[in-house]
Order: sequence, then structure tokens, then C-alpha cells
Amino acid sequence: MGLRTPQRRAFEELRPKGDDPIYICPGHLYFLDGKEVFFIGVSEGIGTCADLKGVNIAVFTTHKPSEEQRQEYAVLLRSQLRICQFSVLRREPTDDELQRIKESEGPNTLILVGEGLLVVNNRSGVFNFVRNSKKSVYVNIVT
Repeated sequence: MGLRTPQRRAFEELRPKGDDPIYICPGHLYFLDGKEVFFIGVSEGIGTCADLKGVNIAVFTTHKPSEEQRQEYAVLLRSQLRICQFSVLRREPTDDELQRIKESEGPNTLILVGEGLLVVNNRSGVFNFVRNSKKSVYVNIVT
């Protein structure tokens, strides 16, 4: 998953106090609030976009990826073992969040939200997350 500097830095703000490592492997299932969330990539801690060098971030979404995307992720994961120091949920803002952004005279288009996640239960490839209470709003840069 290619992230631009603002997205990476927004995700870095969501880091828990201690690492919450997770091993990303094809076939694993991930849940938040009893609903499945989907792995969409790893934000690698390399290059000029990362302030946290060497810290990989697992990125999830509530939107089910297409079969083609799922195959791409599986190929990526088979190429190497993915160990991430923590996880985030990338999502669209709620109506309340959009209203607060509008009231603060912030941009109201192409906005995404990152939320920090913590693994609370890992059982045979099934991971359950809770939110770590950290959120970050950022402009989604599309190139």
C-alpha cells in the first residue's frame, strides 16, 4: 500500500504506548465490534514519509476488497512474512466528524480518518480488535 507523507504521519500518531505486534498472513480473519474488517496493506517504516523508521503499520478497512485486490494482497503477503508493530483502521468520517471539520473551517472533501486498533484476542488466525481511542483526520491525497 503506497502512502503519501500526510497519511503515514496521520497513522503514526495512532501508535499505542507500547507496540501491539500482529502477524499478517493470508487466510487470517480480523474483527472489530463483531464485524469483519479487511487487511488492505502495510505502511512500511522506510523512506522520507516515515518518521518512525522500521515501524510497519497494518492497515485495515471496513470495505470488503474486490477479489482482484484480495489476490494482490495474498501475493504480497506470500512474498514475505509481515510483522507489524501496530494496526490502524482507515475509514470515511462519520457525519458528526464531518460537521466538526466543517465548523473548524477545515477541508470537507477527500477526508479520511485513521483509528488506532489494539488486538484483544488472537485465536488460530482470528484476531479481534478494539479501538485504542486515538483518531487522526487527514486529507486523502490521490495522484
